[in-house]
Amino acid sequence: MKKIEQHTFRLKNINEEWDLEDLDDILSNVDSGKRLYLDGAILTPKELSLFYILTNQKEKVRSYLQLWVDMGIEHFNRCLATSDISIQLGERSFVVTPEDEEHKSRASAYEWYNLFFPTYICQYKSRYNELLEFDKKVLFKDDNAFFEYMIEFLLAIFDKNDELIEKNRQLIADMTKTGETTFIGLGGNRPMTHNRKIADMRKVLDQPIIDLFWYAYQNDEANFNTELVRYFEAKKVYIKKRKEESDWDHWVDFPALGACKYATEQGININVESNYIPAFLYKSEF
Repeated sequence: MKKIEQHTFRLKNINEEWDLEDLDDILSNVDSGKRLYLDGAILTPKELSLFYILTNQKEKVRSYLQLWVDMGIEHFNRCLATSDISIQLGERSFVVTPEDEEHKSRASAYEWYNLFFPTYICQYKSRYNELLEFDKKVLFKDDNAFFEYMIEFLLAIFDKNDELIEKNRQLIADMTKTGETTFIGLGGNRPMTHNRKIADMRKVLDQPIIDLFWYAYQNDEANFNTELVRYFEAKKVYIKKRKEESDWDHWVDFPALGACKYATEQGININVESNYIPAFLYKSEF
């Protein structure tokens, strides 16, 4: 068993008491009809999920992962709403109005991609199905082709569609090399065909997730475990170089956890141990 240590960070940066109070305020605001942006509110249950994962409070993990997913799904629903809708956050139901056009939030392929993993990991079947059923051509407004290809690749993996797997794998690899992206600014969207910073980030953080799912799909246990080690070693260097140790998005790796869960379901033995990928999460032991 290969052990990968996490980079050094201060867990005290997450204040459980403040987050729980903030969550109460968020739900009170929804209940009273005050303006609320769920895409921002989602950070609170996400932060609490991380805290309970890293402090090994397994009995609390599922409910906060599910609340994180609830807020993400209802954010998408509200983006699409043209009249009042009923939303479900945890055990509570609320009726909310659509966001006014001037302050309307936008749903993105990046948000969908990052919401997929906690939904899959906590086996939240009703929300998982709802997430898959969104019409992505209507939902996504940001022209982020890279994450749309990432999503299509994942869906093709679970559908066992070899043609779409290979097509999107190649598109992702090409965009990783060039860093092709779309700059979204006040003057409108502007395509950028080459961006070295974006290319470096994708090479370290995104392309390896595609490779992990690919190896798991191929039942290639040796290369899956080798790539998992290589990924975390490269990621730690990247985090330190960019001085992003305090960014709690790096503390637990949900895309890698998703790949490990899928690999486990494929019968692969994971020979890597790390708090980046707590085994109780991908083994569904919580």
